[in-house]
Amino acid sequence: MSETAHPSRTGRWAILTVVAVAVVVGVWSGGWVYLRSEVAARMDVELTRLKEARGIAVVCPERGISGWPFRVDIDCRAPSVEFAEPSAHLAVAGLRVVALVYQPDRIVLEADGPLSADGPHGETVKASWLLLQASIGLNGRRPERFSIASDALSAAVSPAGGAENRLTADHAEIHLRPAADAAPASTDYDVVARLDGVALFRADKALGPSGSNLAVAAVARHVPTARPAGTPPLKLWAEGGGTLDIRSLHWTIGGFAVDGTGTLSADDGGQLNGSMRLVATGLESLLFSGSSLKGKAEVMAVASAFTLLGKPADGPSGRGRALDIVVDQGAVKVGSTTLTHLPRLF
Repeated sequence: MSETAHPSRTGRWAILTVVAVAVVVGVWSGGWVYLRSEVAARMDVELTRLKEARGIAVVCPERGISGWPFRVDIDCRAPSVEFAEPSAHLAVAGLRVVALVYQPDRIVLEADGPLSADGPHGETVKASWLLLQASIGLNGRRPERFSIASDALSAAVSPAGGAENRLTADHAEIHLRPAADAAPASTDYDVVARLDGVALFRADKALGPSGSNLAVAAVARHVPTARPAGTPPLKLWAEGGGTLDIRSLHWTIGGFAVDGTGTLSADDGGQLNGSMRLVATGLESLLFSGSSLKGKAEVMAVASAFTLLGKPADGPSGRGRALDIVVDQGAVKVGSTTLTHLPRLF
């Protein structure tokens, strides 16, 4: 018989390989279609349960599920959230949730701005960004790790009948995970936050110079895992003996820097208490040279406080002057001198 009448062994293996791949792709595709239907059904069940149990109604008027072959992407257009107690509303232009088939313990979210929110007492929140992404690490069904990052962020908060307070940042990010020194059953979390190119405004008037950078590493102790309806999260945290242990704080603008450590907490009335040690460096160049910050009243006030009230000390950024600050029911003090009063947290 000729070679064309009988396929070679190599040819048979090629045919079998193609058939096997086709079978695997078919089975995988069928499994993905089944998974997509299960995700849609489970999503409806969980959203109904959330509304009935917590009074939180999540609306996704235009929902699509895609992502074959290795992802499940849930795309929501114009989603919104309604809170029954206390009454509040939140909405964004779009939301995408991505789950990887081969990494089911991690969920990635991406939101499209703008964001708008209304609080129970007439306060409003508005925010916009160029890019906002978040990821959630799961331990079983329980969220364990959380990260969120944003570029070109602008966030404004307006109390009812009050002036708008706005923050802008070139880049912002925050990360939470169970604290490295926490006991197995504790609810202590490591918190790392970073803000680059920050500017603050009140009623469109700048509060200090723009372009500062802030980095904080802390441990939030006794974070509540459940919240009764109508109880502000910060109030619940305070009532549970929560504290914020600041391991490092680093604020810079130009050649001026402030580093700090300390512990803060809130009392039942929402007033801050605690203590911090702050070390400022770059004071000489700021006060006695032609620094571009020399005309910035807020920076000069801070620098003057360190110069007049501080003591020589070494800090992470070098030799400088230190202030040992006490916060007593919202009053910020150095020794017997009260520098300012902080507003209540709730």
